[in-house]
Amino acid sequence: MTFNSSPLILIKLTQSLGAKGYWHFLMGLVCLVIISGCQTNTQPQATSAPSISVEPEPISTPIPAAPPPSQPAQDALVIHLDMTPQKPEAAKPKIAEIAELDTTVAMDEVEVAAEIVEVADHVPVEKVASGNIPNGPADLAPNKIEDTDLQAAPQSAAVQTSEENKTSIVVIPKKNTAPKPPAISPAQQQQQLLDLANSMLAAGYIDLSLGLLEQIEVEKLPPQSLSRYFASMATSYLQSGDSNAALEILEQAQDLDPNPDRANQNQRLTLLQQAYTDNQQFLSAALTAIAITNRYGSKLQTSDVSSANHDVIWDLLMQVSNQQLKTRLNSPIEPNAKAWLELALSTQGLLNLDQQQAAIMAWQLQYPLHAAALDLPKALAKLVELKPRENQKLALLLPTSGPLGKLGQAVIDGFMANYYQAMTQCEQPCNSLPQLEFINSDRVADWQQLYYDLEDQNVDLVIGPLDKAKVDLINELPERNITTLALNFIRNDNLDHGLTDPLLTETQVDWSIASYYPEQVLAPAPAPEPEPEPNTVSQNTLFQFSLSIEEEARQLATRGHNQGLRQALIIAANSDWSQRASKAFQQQWQALGGQVTGQVSFTGDGDHADSISQVLLTDTSKLRRKELQKTIATNVKFEPRRRQDVDLVVILALPEDARQLMPTLAFHHAGDITVYATHHAYQGPTKTTRDRDLNRLYFSDIPWMLEPDTVAQQVAAIWPNSQRYSRLFALGADAFLLYPRLQQMQIFSTTKLEGMTGLLRLDEQNRITANLTWARFQRGQPKVQNQ
Repeated sequence: MTFNSSPLILIKLTQSLGAKGYWHFLMGLVCLVIISGCQTNTQPQATSAPSISVEPEPISTPIPAAPPPSQPAQDALVIHLDMTPQKPEAAKPKIAEIAELDTTVAMDEVEVAAEIVEVADHVPVEKVASGNIPNGPADLAPNKIEDTDLQAAPQSAAVQTSEENKTSIVVIPKKNTAPKPPAISPAQQQQQLLDLANSMLAAGYIDLSLGLLEQIEVEKLPPQSLSRYFASMATSYLQSGDSNAALEILEQAQDLDPNPDRANQNQRLTLLQQAYTDNQQFLSAALTAIAITNRYGSKLQTSDVSSANHDVIWDLLMQVSNQQLKTRLNSPIEPNAKAWLELALSTQGLLNLDQQQAAIMAWQLQYPLHAAALDLPKALAKLVELKPRENQKLALLLPTSGPLGKLGQAVIDGFMANYYQAMTQCEQPCNSLPQLEFINSDRVADWQQLYYDLEDQNVDLVIGPLDKAKVDLINELPERNITTLALNFIRNDNLDHGLTDPLLTETQVDWSIASYYPEQVLAPAPAPEPEPEPNTVSQNTLFQFSLSIEEEARQLATRGHNQGLRQALIIAANSDWSQRASKAFQQQWQALGGQVTGQVSFTGDGDHADSISQVLLTDTSKLRRKELQKTIATNVKFEPRRRQDVDLVVILALPEDARQLMPTLAFHHAGDITVYATHHAYQGPTKTTRDRDLNRLYFSDIPWMLEPDTVAQQVAAIWPNSQRYSRLFALGADAFLLYPRLQQMQIFSTTKLEGMTGLLRLDEQNRITANLTWARFQRGQPKVQNQ
């Protein structure tokens, strides 16, 4: 039958079957066509991407095949359905569930098995080989292995072939043969901490070392390790800048370990000397250094180490006041130390080089076998070699008229007071005192011509001027061939600015405090660098001597840090000098590791209480009370609380403000906090009770104001201005002490001079500064604080 005859056949078929039979035939034909198409689509198709082939499960209940069709056709599509229930596949265990992992895997799952090896290393080999893989923790209970064993035991893998020729990997753990570490005693644990801390300290990790040392329980340390522990603690504190904590730990060492061996005792003394030096307790540091040299006896008397130690002791003694030396000599003291203190005291207060040299020779005759007599400190040895200068001609370039006239006159009075005192000590005929010429700086018009004239008159030294602006003019002169001791500092943005002192009316006066940090040389010390050979002071040198509020503020910060204080509040007047002092204090305080937790300014117009309440946060405490009462609608018993993050209050105020601030601090629950102030809080000696409200207040000032000696009392009776302008009077008196020693101070950097304004020293910028005296108000009167 061809396609062309198909219509005729269909017509004939329709006529023979009828309409109904025709439609039945047509439907059957369509079904055959559809079945044939489905069978064709079930043949494998080629694809570009790889596919995963899954082998079908065996058929458990076969379905009978349909009878073959009556006419030839393609194979029919057979679909098998498995109606039997299957066991659900066990969920894969989590990695943490080590007990349920199967360590037997087919070769075609090797990649998966390799990941499981590390976590299935503890499954017993016997259970794997027998096919009895544990199903849960209960099966593994008798074979549980500690974590440490799991980490330490290495694994091995064996390849087996199963009955179905499927390759399997079986993990066979090896037994842990490493012995368990023996238990250590508490003493050994503390010893290990100490060893680790010392390693950190040697590597320079100070904070880590301190953290480890602070974890050590001292009572559990072996007795032979106590000295090492205290030495490490002290060293860590010193290297971290906390000399106060170092002193405390060394004091504790003396109580808990009073009898160390010789080597540890030497080390402890060395650390103690360094801690005293860093804490600026110079007398104690000097006595400790002397004790160290005593332990070595005569072995070091001619060695370089001995010379270096003598220089260290002398440098420390030069920073001790005469009053402290006298007080210590009046109490029992070791003979060698007594001789040292007498040497230091004998050279102080002498007005010229002749007297100093004579005092040194007299001391050597008194103690001919003393180590220092055989080997003088370098500063004294070269002082003996200096030649006294002949009579000098001095020009006092100070104002005696104009707005600074009274202040200039006070400086002149102080200078002349010491001049006449020297005259009484000088053997007649007296050739050591200088000739004086007085010039009123208020009437000088041409400063360059003035210096030309003074040079023609053979003037050796100019003292003055006092006004900062005039000091700047002298500094900028193109030709200045005369050494000048200016009584103010030049303007320099990198240094301190001038101060309009409220107690001294109109002048600008720098209040000077030396922030001196002596070199940390431990006895026995290495030999210091050689001093330069003696020479003369350059004729164009400009020395500057004055007092600076910035230096005084820095001294406050240094003392507070040395006392172990770390968190400060600043209460400052709303004025130029107090704000400058506040800035200088903050810079020094933070550089030392302290924190400024708050600061506030006041005007003095009745706002003292509000300012203190604000900075102590007691106003916030009161606000919380109001909110609480409003919430619960009832009155509550209440006591305000101040902030707790403060251990130091710094007051920068004048006396009348300070007298109001101190009781206000106590009212606001801050009466137990240490309070510091500058010299501005002290108005001067009085027999009244005006300063009773200043009790507990620490402050700094010049020795002339706090430690008047016999000479000062005599001067006060002769010169009334010495009381009205005390600090300027002392400035002039020290100018007289300084002028013959300028050469010595410039050549020997360790040279110190105790004056009426403090312990004087010369820095690298030719600025002479002074270390002030500390006092505390008790019963309304200042009491000098010793070391």
